[in-house]
Amino acid sequence: MRCRRGIIGASLVGMAAMGAVALLQTGILKRLPGAGKVTLSPEAFAWGVPDGVLSAASFATNLPIAAFGGEERPRWIAIVAAAKGAMESGVSLWYLRREKAWCPYCIAAASANFAICALTLPELRRACAHN
Repeated sequence: MRCRRGIIGASLVGMAAMGAVALLQTGILKRLPGAGKVTLSPEAFAWGVPDGVLSAASFATNLPIAAFGGEERPRWIAIVAAAKGAMESGVSLWYLRREKAWCPYCIAAASANFAICALTLPELRRACAHN
């Protein structure tokens, strides 16, 4: 349960970081220290919606996944959580390697994704060992 609580905490940190970016990208904020050039680039809107909005929504989906069930929840949930954590970490790594400039909010969100991925592993290990 401690790791699942950590996933919730890291997800809320990621949501806060990407929420601030989403406020800038949607025009609610006019400026955000350290975030303008990168978060307002054409790449940030490549999917037809600001990437900060997508990222905040992705972090939000971690909350019910981590909170679902008690100590002995169905093992498929651990598999889903770990797969999502690995995918999000992969996307974060791809962005960090591809981009020439990074904003502090994006680095915070990527760090949250890496933490979430790591925090899913103990439950995944137990789920896979439990036949």
